[in-house]
Amino acid sequence: MRAGIMFSVLIAPMAVASAQPASTRPAAIPQTLPTTIPATVPTDTPKQALRALNIALRDGDARAIRELFVIRDDDASRLINAMADYAGALAVLHKAAEQAYGVEGANKVTGDMLAQSAEGLAAIDKADATIDGDTATVKFAAASDPPVRLVKVDGFWKLPFSQLLEGADKAAEQRRYKELRHQADLARKTAEEVKAGRYREGALKAAEVWRSRLLELSATAPATKPS
Repeated sequence: MRAGIMFSVLIAPMAVASAQPASTRPAAIPQTLPTTIPATVPTDTPKQALRALNIALRDGDARAIRELFVIRDDDASRLINAMADYAGALAVLHKAAEQAYGVEGANKVTGDMLAQSAEGLAAIDKADATIDGDTATVKFAAASDPPVRLVKVDGFWKLPFSQLLEGADKAAEQRRYKELRHQADLARKTAEEVKAGRYREGALKAAEVWRSRLLELSATAPATKPS
């Protein structure tokens, strides 16, 4: 699957899986950033749809994530459900860590999800959107990736999920599906352990466990065959 804009800008919180140290991410959060996704998110413009996806993934709103995509087949539906499930599990882990260790502690465990989201939202605001009937493209400044494509469905802008799969065969889709399912299970397991007070040493210990589990999962994943 393509990375770049789709994962580093639109759904920045998902990048936590890379175990990037919290110290390398921006700490400042704009005061206007919403803390939760509204019950009804406007998607009347392409950029509004991208903002809604960013916020939905940040907050782990699985329903909203699914509704923002156009799905081509059952396999893609399973994959988007897995992605939404992982986003929700990651949000649960972040909340558990915040309750146990405070905001700064939670950021050490999962990464500063608000800061990542804010960075993505700022990039979306600066992007150029071009609309041609019921299709649109959004091009991000200084981005090497192709523009993000959107389509209008029943008056609302959505993203064809197929563009996340460009260049991936069915085997690669299945590997990604299994990886997301495992990541979600690990996030929920770690959240339960944090709630149970297992990591009394503090946030750094919980962060170490979480990242080591992700790295172990990555190490055991089968290598993608060269194209």
